[in-house]
Amino acid sequence: LAIQRFFINRMNYTQRKVLGVSGGIFNYLQFYAGVNQEYIENNGGYLFQRAEDQTPFTNIQSAEIKLRFRFAYKEKYFNNGRLVYSMGTIYPIIWFNYTQGFEGISGSDFSFKKIDIQLRKSFYTKYIGETNIDLKAGFITGDLPYSKLYSGGGTYRPLAITAPASFGTMRPNEFLSDSYMFLFLRHNFGTLLFKGERFKPVFELITNIGFGWLSNSENHQNIDFKIMDKGYYESGLMIHELLRLQFVNVGFGAMYRYGPYSLGSYKENIAYKITILFPLQTK
Repeated sequence: LAIQRFFINRMNYTQRKVLGVSGGIFNYLQFYAGVNQEYIENNGGYLFQRAEDQTPFTNIQSAEIKLRFRFAYKEKYFNNGRLVYSMGTIYPIIWFNYTQGFEGISGSDFSFKKIDIQLRKSFYTKYIGETNIDLKAGFITGDLPYSKLYSGGGTYRPLAITAPASFGTMRPNEFLSDSYMFLFLRHNFGTLLFKGERFKPVFELITNIGFGWLSNSENHQNIDFKIMDKGYYESGLMIHELLRLQFVNVGFGAMYRYGPYSLGSYKENIAYKITILFPLQTK
């Protein structure tokens, strides 16, 4: 998520007041519960108007409650006294986020519900390598302005650091959805394909697939976007650890966009990626 924020190219002026609490329940369940109050000032001339609105919204206010859960059964951690790092688990990791908006509270303009679910599973196959699956899905009930919808998760730059579980060839804010389903697949061969004595690059294949839908698209005015209902597809190859340094390993790769939303030229469809991995220091 932190890497994905680097690719944001459309921002609004936002004031937010937050009150929340987070912690752990039992051994493997983490939670957050909080309330938000937001004022969003839309930039670029964007207008939002539903059929029942007499005048369009330029700025919006919202009052929300948020619940977030992360469950990772028998998750193990690496801890060397300076760094605590998740080593994962053989069981699926599940995220569940729930947001409810209330109209009329503290000037709030909209009533809505928003649910997001993510499932992550990794497994190792002998002589083949490790497969990682990320499945994300979400939906919103209620008509909301652009800043409260899903923007696709695009992280395209001609050359950029790779961001896991995102679409590397999709332009930021290219698509707009109020419901979506994304599948991110990675298969890491480790050093099975190339076993040099000192030079040991790690090969990884990636395929990402996304679908998104949007109700009442006519409500959004003075803004360009696409709807991902035909399916978004991209695949690529990452070669990790081409350069091994003391505290970081650097690699290189590329992603290619194809299918219904492919662009006009090869250059537009390809995105080159730099991969950065931090090896664990056990001493």
